[in-house]
Amino acid sequence: MARILVVDDEKTFCDYFARYLATQGFTVEHVYDGREALTRLQQGTFDAVISDRRMPGTDGLELLRVVKTWRPSAHTFLMAAFDAPPGIETDLSGMFNKPFKFREVVMTLRSILQRIPHLDGVPACSIEKEVKEYE
Repeated sequence: MARILVVDDEKTFCDYFARYLATQGFTVEHVYDGREALTRLQQGTFDAVISDRRMPGTDGLELLRVVKTWRPSAHTFLMAAFDAPPGIETDLSGMFNKPFKFREVVMTLRSILQRIPHLDGVPACSIEKEVKEYE
């Protein structure tokens, strides 16, 4: 099961997004700022890190660059509410422009990580109803 770290200073969004990913079979931890993310990264290994771009303190893009330095095998994804500057994607495994559909993120993660078991037939959880606006 893939381990994913989600980083976003919008706490409600971060909580819902992390819970949704967990319902889809991922092991997920989430934090609300770049400093806390760096601490978690020092404590454990993650297969993927998904970070918001604009956060107080450590910028998401800088955070993902540090992730690649510390853990070159980790996949990095940036979430942004606006278009990123040209060329940013070359350093990333992927980018999600807000607002995005949660199920599209799951498909992207499964495609890239390829170790995630296919979850056809898994019944929908109640959290999916709570986050319907993001789907």
